[in-house]
Amino acid sequence: MLYIMEKKIKDIVKELKIKFPLNDKEEIEMLFDEIDSNEIELLFSVSLVGTNSSDWWLQADYYSKKIGKTIIWDYDFLDSYENVEELISVITRTNKEVEDFENKLSVYC
Repeated sequence: MLYIMEKKIKDIVKELKIKFPLNDKEEIEMLFDEIDSNEIELLFSVSLVGTNSSDWWLQADYYSKKIGKTIIWDYDFLDSYENVEELISVITRTNKEVEDFENKLSVYC
């Protein structure tokens, strides 16, 4: 399953002609939107949030079915990637962290 996700992400990066190092927040948000719309099972979403046009950041969140609420997972999500391998590593690690957290909620909910 992990190999399939890696291949799909690499294909999307190639298709969108993403250049690394990648550090444009809007481009990162667009990339995560594209990944999410290509049947890659991300447990979280990444969006650009902010208070004004000069103060924007990337935020990762997910919807917990167990408590019925959206949880901000990372208020200041990584906004720079040296290469596609780093991007894949962050995605798989964050997916695993969210999955583990959601499983721990089973004990309390």
